[in-house]
Amino acid sequence: MTIFISYSKDGERVRLLVQALRRHGLRTWRDQDSLEQGAHTEDTIERELERCDTAMVWLGGNTLDSEFVCKNELPLVFQHHAAHGMRVVPLFVDVDINTGVDAVRASTGQEIGSHNGYRFDDATPLDEHLNEVAVREVRAHLRQRVQTSADGRPTVRCVTRSDAAGGRDIADLNLDWITEYPADGTLPDLDTVTDLQAALHASAQQLIAEFGPGTIDFYLKCHLHLGIAIGHALRRVTGLFPRVEVDGEWWPVNVAPPLPEDRQLVQVVTNGPAGGSRASIEISLTRDVRPLVNDYVGSTGTAYRRRIHLAPTDGPGQLSVDAGSVNAWAEQAAEAIRALRALPGVGAIDVFIAAPIGFAVALGWRLNALGGIHLFHPRGNAGPYDEVWELPES
Repeated sequence: MTIFISYSKDGERVRLLVQALRRHGLRTWRDQDSLEQGAHTEDTIERELERCDTAMVWLGGNTLDSEFVCKNELPLVFQHHAAHGMRVVPLFVDVDINTGVDAVRASTGQEIGSHNGYRFDDATPLDEHLNEVAVREVRAHLRQRVQTSADGRPTVRCVTRSDAAGGRDIADLNLDWITEYPADGTLPDLDTVTDLQAALHASAQQLIAEFGPGTIDFYLKCHLHLGIAIGHALRRVTGLFPRVEVDGEWWPVNVAPPLPEDRQLVQVVTNGPAGGSRASIEISLTRDVRPLVNDYVGSTGTAYRRRIHLAPTDGPGQLSVDAGSVNAWAEQAAEAIRALRALPGVGAIDVFIAAPIGFAVALGWRLNALGGIHLFHPRGNAGPYDEVWELPES
């Protein structure tokens, strides 16, 4: 779904609206972002409206005083609603509903009040309103998708590391978070990470509600901690089964029997102070994470009660894991995490991982109802390690 946003001279607040919608996986079109230099505005807008499923009318700032919006944009929006069933969503930002409806009627002769919208109030922070608008739009979009393609399964795209993931034109949700991650390899600030985690959780809940049990296809070029978080949001108990595209091959996430002992991950256990309240799981599939973990321990003084290191028999390598081993290895890692979490006095498990994104999703999918699972990521891939977020107890 692409959302057309009609507004005038309220660029900063509308930018935040666009950001909230995009964080939740929705495509947007607004003139400030999308008009090419020198383009004829009215012709471009009419052409873009043909590609949009929804029009949001931002009734704040100077929108109701804009002759172009009232005489050009809104008539086109209502025409496309009448001709193609485009959804119209009025956002009453600086006006009460009656005043906004009356103003649009006086300017256009149209009844925007016949379209269910959303009322902003001064008592609630703007970001909470914007996130609620985004969640409602995700729900409406996925519900429409189910109604128009009953046999289809959803496709989701998420990018933070690179914009090269496939599925751009077919993704039902496109979680375009690459702009949230600084290009120098550092992680977003904590408030941004919290917002992204909330957006992921909300979108996952809508996928679960609208599609029910079954497979969801994922095109991912994102950080491993996000892969774990995606798998956790769609965890095994929901009946949803992620399927991740990895280098042109589909890796299904599902229940799998253990591999023969000689093909299982080699587990090395290191014990620390008996009174320590933290433990670590260190998963080295594509490269050895232990040197960076040792640096983290040395620089922070963290005293792990127990460290468990998992690696293939032949050692880490880019081709060490594939679709045939990913689920068995993810289950072995998840079982190690569960065992650590069950140790008396251990309140947190720190997860350090170097693996393909499909493995990260498969691991997260298995981590249910544990709590205290902290995800780490190496800054700029070369370290040092930073804690990103904690998986919520579920």
